[in-house]
Amino acid sequence: MSARVVMEELVNYAGKKTRIDTKRLCEGEVIISDPALRKSIDDYEFELRDDIRRKYVLIGHCQPISHNFPRTQFGSANRCFQIVWFMKWEWLEYSVFQDSTFCLWCYLFGDKKFVNEAFTKRGIRNWKNATEKFKEHVGMRGSAHNKAEKLYFDFKDKQSLLKILPSRKK
Repeated sequence: MSARVVMEELVNYAGKKTRIDTKRLCEGEVIISDPALRKSIDDYEFELRDDIRRKYVLIGHCQPISHNFPRTQFGSANRCFQIVWFMKWEWLEYSVFQDSTFCLWCYLFGDKKFVNEAFTKRGIRNWKNATEKFKEHVGMRGSAHNKAEKLYFDFKDKQSLLKILPSRKK
């Protein structure tokens, strides 16, 4: 897979111009790192979805650790995204464009009937209650998020296995 990184300038949530990384692949499709700007997996043709998932798994989570996270006024306190959340919630992604968080696992493998769209399409940016929202999102055993997590790791393991197995010639 050959890709070139392109910095595209877009107007972000606060009306400021923001530079966004995109991966332009040789096949012509665009893989956008920022989760707020991604096309839904369901919007791709069915036969392309696993290829798109594979590319997102290879690119990895959008976790811009060197970003200067903007502060937002909540009552009398200024709050912002906390980088330590990336360590606590492996699935967590951050949108520089929208100053909000998303779930990569639910984006790639979530059952659209049961997954909270706030974590796949709209994003979460209530920093005061973010950790509670993250815990609610994960939910109990058997939740939509936990099912998406299992599918993510099964898919990732399958991709790793395909790389190490010798190809068989007939």
